[in-house]
Amino acid sequence: MASIIEHMLSHEELAFLLQKLYPGTVNGVDYLTAHWVDHGSAKQTGPATIIDWKRGDLAVPSDADIKALWQKHGKEYNDIAASNKARTQRNSMLSDVDTTINRIEDGGGDASAWRNYRKALRDVPQQTGFPHRIKWPDKPKE
Repeated sequence: MASIIEHMLSHEELAFLLQKLYPGTVNGVDYLTAHWVDHGSAKQTGPATIIDWKRGDLAVPSDADIKALWQKHGKEYNDIAASNKARTQRNSMLSDVDTTINRIEDGGGDASAWRNYRKALRDVPQQTGFPHRIKWPDKPKE
């Protein structure tokens, strides 16, 4: 089944590529992808592969097809992954800020610096260079 040597694709990357090739297909329904992992660390140890193909009406892509798909769509996948990672980090920071603002205001303090910081965090995705170059705003002093 399909695998790639030059880039050790994860099963998430392989599923993304298969959905680019066959829009509307779903990993776990139309096909099943997987990759080997180390038992102790769960670190990926081998490239992703298609372990089951349930769509007889669609051709199973070859290694060459997968390689071409990665060359065409790999940057898009990496951009999406970087954006998701940055948004997850930002959302965690926003949650912490909300807690801090509530604590300050519950104590009768002025949380305006924290509100400005929260706005700057919300604006991070609009920065030029997002998601690969991010200028995280400075956290106010407590």
